[in-house]
Amino acid sequence: MNVYETEEQQVEAIKNWWKENGTSIVIGAIIGIGGILGWNWWQDRQQEQAGQASLVYEAAVTEMSRDDAAFIAQAEKLMTDHPDSTYATLSALQLAKHGVENGKPEMAEKNLRWVLAQSGQDEYKPLARLRLARLVLANGNPDEAISLLKDPADPAYKGGYAMVRGEALLAQDRPGDARAAFEEARANGIDGHPTLELLLDSLAPVSLAEEVSAE
Repeated sequence: MNVYETEEQQVEAIKNWWKENGTSIVIGAIIGIGGILGWNWWQDRQQEQAGQASLVYEAAVTEMSRDDAAFIAQAEKLMTDHPDSTYATLSALQLAKHGVENGKPEMAEKNLRWVLAQSGQDEYKPLARLRLARLVLANGNPDEAISLLKDPADPAYKGGYAMVRGEALLAQDRPGDARAAFEEARANGIDGHPTLELLLDSLAPVSLAEEVSAE
């Protein structure tokens, strides 16, 4: 009898515990399962979008050599529909290149600015910033070129940044600062570039003896 009462008490205790905690357990299980399903759905969705972006990019690249209008339309569609994808950033860079090569600097500038402002791929931004600086410098805006050419996040671009900054400083009639920038460029991988060496030679400081002999 004592054993029966003990078992009955144990069953009753389990029932009471379930009444107090069962709902939260069920809710927790639902949330847990929902979280897993939600995560899987999100991953599937990301993979699906990446696959779609890849197809659109391939189509744009295919059209690049055949039809300018179709290429531009495909690339712009990719940037609109999948702005955070690598393919969108590559499309913007291709559109910028297309603009430069076809005498459309406004197209190039628009797409390079898009990469800087809207691309989710930060690793491409130093390149876009360098190309935009060259473009605005060519359009007669050395001030903006210099403001764009801060130290790049990627050291691989340090020499290129210094080179274009030197050209911008030269356009501002600051030969001393320009020479320092060109020397920085040479120290960071642009050594031996014929244009750089020519600029450095032209900006070489004149010694007192040379000044006297010139007189």
